[in-house]
Amino acid sequence: MEVVKSNFDFALPDIVGAIQSADMIAIDMELTGIGGAGEIKLLSIDTPAQRYSKYRASAESYKPNQFGLCTFKWDPETNSYISKAYNIYIFQQKYKNFEPAFLSSSSSLSFLATHDFDFNKWIKEGISYLSLEQEQAIRKDLSNQKVRNQDPVVLAPADEIFVKDLLSKVKDWVDMPTDGDAKAPLNLPPVSSYHRRLTYQEVSRVYPDLYLKTEQDPTEGSRFISVQVMTDEQRAQREEEKRQQQEEELRVAIGFRHVIDTLIDAKKPIVGHNCFLDVLHLYHQFVADLPVSYEDFKAHVHQLFPQLFDTKQILHELPDVQTQLGSTVLGDIHAKLRKLNVEPPVSLAQGYDRYTNGSGLHEAGFDAYATGLCLFGICDLIAKKEEKSEPHHPVFADHRMITDFVNRLHLMKIRGYMNIGGVDAVPLRDNLVWISGLTVEVRSSDIQRHFSTCGKCRIHWVDEAQCILEFFDREKKIAVTPEWIQEIRKDAPFNIRSVSEYDALQAKETQLNEEVGPPSPGKFNRKRKRDNTADQDEQEPKKRR
Repeated sequence: MEVVKSNFDFALPDIVGAIQSADMIAIDMELTGIGGAGEIKLLSIDTPAQRYSKYRASAESYKPNQFGLCTFKWDPETNSYISKAYNIYIFQQKYKNFEPAFLSSSSSLSFLATHDFDFNKWIKEGISYLSLEQEQAIRKDLSNQKVRNQDPVVLAPADEIFVKDLLSKVKDWVDMPTDGDAKAPLNLPPVSSYHRRLTYQEVSRVYPDLYLKTEQDPTEGSRFISVQVMTDEQRAQREEEKRQQQEEELRVAIGFRHVIDTLIDAKKPIVGHNCFLDVLHLYHQFVADLPVSYEDFKAHVHQLFPQLFDTKQILHELPDVQTQLGSTVLGDIHAKLRKLNVEPPVSLAQGYDRYTNGSGLHEAGFDAYATGLCLFGICDLIAKKEEKSEPHHPVFADHRMITDFVNRLHLMKIRGYMNIGGVDAVPLRDNLVWISGLTVEVRSSDIQRHFSTCGKCRIHWVDEAQCILEFFDREKKIAVTPEWIQEIRKDAPFNIRSVSEYDALQAKETQLNEEVGPPSPGKFNRKRKRDNTADQDEQEPKKRR
């Protein structure tokens, strides 16, 4: 089902019901960009905490434009899962004084266009939303506004003429006789917001029984104050109507987040494919700003979503299954499962036949649906390997097939994973050294030559002035100790320090960046020219040619 602004109110109860009754929920997002606002240098020796710090800027800079959600509910009568897939356009819009701004990357937009993404529908029909933190800030601001309006404005000499003329108009209107009918409202001329506040203050001071309301001219768009005579009962009714109108406007502004609130309350197993960035956006866009502390991030996410599964990470931990599928790319997995005649017991619910023909790759709704099929397919392949033929119900975290993989998120180009609910799998770091103070004259071959007695090594370039050196020679088995560093740094034309010092500096820089703000957009990675004499997985910056 496609969900947009015009049918969201109709679709929301169905989505809420589907989530609440589901056994498992798959999600996916399409984004306006993936990289950070500045440079993102991904190293295979990054820790999960460092990778979080690097991608945090991305979730703060870019926006999701499609949210895919697919629920799966086990039907014992048909011995299959009944799925409901929703492809939801979302576009955060201005609400009162809050106006969102975001970045887009040309490559991401081109990618979406290649797959027939409807940009006009996104902007015109995208459902708006507020994060929980934004909603709380707006409610606080509205409350403070009432308090500010109660503080008297001290009249300046220039204001006295305005107030005198204002009260004269109101007096003439009040004194105007009527023939027993209700007195028609007095519509005052449009004035500035400051003078509207003066009007409320001075008219209410002199005529406390009158009711004042700000209106908007439907043709010119200007705002004016309407003065009316009301009973206490009528006044209370108007105030209640105003409160209800404000709540309704806020409900519409919260918009799509009602779906996320339901996900949080339901605490159902959630599955994604390579979903680390999706989880960052899920928290930042709909809950609150991402915390600086990596451990705080994990704790908050785990509290909200206690059962997360990443099918890409599951495949990386099941090499036999990965070999059978030949790929960890979602589209390839979906196609391969069909070729292998691995047909998970899933059927589309009546009225949810958008993906009946099995196509729609890179539409968020389809990708969510395919992610669920991928998980079921993986479990089927495991069962066949174990020669089990009975029906499977692999959606609970305590199920033997997937219990080991709960809350493990895949991190690209890294030898480990993020564990939202526990201890991360961190790459070995006792075979690393930090090299800094590099000048343009120092080449990769110079570094390699200085460490020639240490066996095979790989250079991970951080920037033009520093790199991390990784030793991986099985015969040499270099152990990086303070004594070894002290010895190897002799006569070196650069600084050699432990990687723990590098990690500490990275953490300190993250804290400083938080205090001064993110880097400006538009920066590009500058890479060294590859030196064929060095065994590297990152290129050296071009400046060092």
